[in-house]
Amino acid sequence: MNFKKMSIKLLSIELSRYIAAGEVIHRPFSVVKELIENSLDANATFIKIEIKNGGKKLIRIQDNGEGIDKNELSIALKRYTSSKINTIKDLKKIKTFGFRGEALASINAVSKISLISKTSKDNVGWQIYAEGGKISNILKPIAHPMGTTIEISDLFYNIPIKKNLLKSERTEFLYINDIIKQIALSKFDIDILLINNNKIIQKYKIALNIKDKENRINNILGEKFLNNKKKIKYKHKNVKVTGWIYLEHTNKKTEYCYVNNRLIKNKIIKNTITQIQKKILNSNKKISYIIYIKINTKDIDINIHPSKYKINFKNPLIIYYTIYNAITNKIKFKMDKKYIHKKKNKIEKINLNNKLKIEKILINKSLIKEKIKKLKKIKLLTKINKNHVIIKYKNKIFLVNLINLIKVLQIKQLNLINQYKIKKLIIPIRLKIKKYKKYKKYKKLLKKIGINLYKDNKSIVIYTTPLIITNKYKNFCIKLLKFINTQKNINLKKILFWLKYSIIKIKKYFDHKKILKALIILEKYNKLIKNNKMKIKFIQIINIKKYINKIKNKT
Repeated sequence: MNFKKMSIKLLSIELSRYIAAGEVIHRPFSVVKELIENSLDANATFIKIEIKNGGKKLIRIQDNGEGIDKNELSIALKRYTSSKINTIKDLKKIKTFGFRGEALASINAVSKISLISKTSKDNVGWQIYAEGGKISNILKPIAHPMGTTIEISDLFYNIPIKKNLLKSERTEFLYINDIIKQIALSKFDIDILLINNNKIIQKYKIALNIKDKENRINNILGEKFLNNKKKIKYKHKNVKVTGWIYLEHTNKKTEYCYVNNRLIKNKIIKNTITQIQKKILNSNKKISYIIYIKINTKDIDINIHPSKYKINFKNPLIIYYTIYNAITNKIKFKMDKKYIHKKKNKIEKINLNNKLKIEKILINKSLIKEKIKKLKKIKLLTKINKNHVIIKYKNKIFLVNLINLIKVLQIKQLNLINQYKIKKLIIPIRLKIKKYKKYKKYKKLLKKIGINLYKDNKSIVIYTTPLIITNKYKNFCIKLLKFINTQKNINLKKILFWLKYSIIKIKKYFDHKKILKALIILEKYNKLIKNNKMKIKFIQIINIKKYINKIKNKT
């Protein structure tokens, strides 16, 4: 298809508004979410939401918050205007739901808006009107209680394509209802009233005590969750995790996570819970959860996407550790017959400490786990037995001992200590300080081989290990620290020597894939074929001519 070449032009202000609006406002529920968050930032304790035709025709939100000053009403509808931040430094300590100054301007660009507000200083409320990004200069006095009422009508009236992509009235309302439920589960101190087509659908009363909170949870998630939920609570450093979990068989899970009362979606949190579910429970049960994370605003970055759902943690390891302990501690204390499973006709209790092998997510199972590629220089001729193969390299035939080959390749990597890579552990290793008193003295030395640690109360917490170590990290760290404790003078050479000949363990069975992967790595270190100076011998040349001559002489 041929396209006519067009010259580069500056987009018109009107077109820029439509494009920017699309980043924030996707459908009616996006409008409801942004407006409710504005009400919460205004310290409202009552929010009334009225919907008509799934939000396509009307969205009206009224609150009893602090209101907007008369002189700021027209500014509030303009892009990049905010009362929440003033400088770049403020982005590092965001405590409000809104801060980007985009929501009202984006809504204004694609709808018709009536904004009424009254502050404690005003005797009457003031109304301003805007349509399709154009703001009226006329302010009208109007009777109105303290707070703000914003009315959005004819959403996407000026973008027919987007309007046609909206789903049915019922579906759009279900999206709105769901976002209100999510907000209601994070703000128990707010009265929320939802009206759809002039009918009261939901009424969430302020819930400050346990009984009222349970009534709200029952209203939103049902009796099944309420009766089977288990409260979780755990604090580590500046991170506090609270909430509820519920173990159920259904695939329809409840998954709500809030950071400083903001609903977020984060892979770190989801992956941690998924691994606990698979490796600890070892059953068909799924973990439903409502998790509240309290963390210093300096340790998170919210300014990633206009929707403000995504979030980055400054130290994700602490988040992993805190959530993991919050959930597993509760499962440990509540262990019963439901969590006992059969294995090889024997009934055994799940060993919680050993069952969770999170390393399967982040790291390779072995040194030779790479994408399978074709051999270029080496040709695999045949496999003699479980551990030996015959290869061809530069017109010569070689017998290769696979076990010794892997040992040599691992030692080769250990020798490249300056290029050494580390891997972060999702669940850090905790060891008691009493047993390993010398750790402070050799902390820098351990860092050189990929072991990073810090002190936490009466424990040493190890959060990275060398890439060469592929499983049983705790055993590896214990053995290494014991070795260091027994040495009077320890240095890097001694540690490397210990690593070479004490840790390396190879499986005695190699399938075709593993053989290919090992030979691919050998191609990278092809000098080892001709000149292997190591004590471990893995390759031997086969003299075909001599072998043939011996056969001839015998005959």
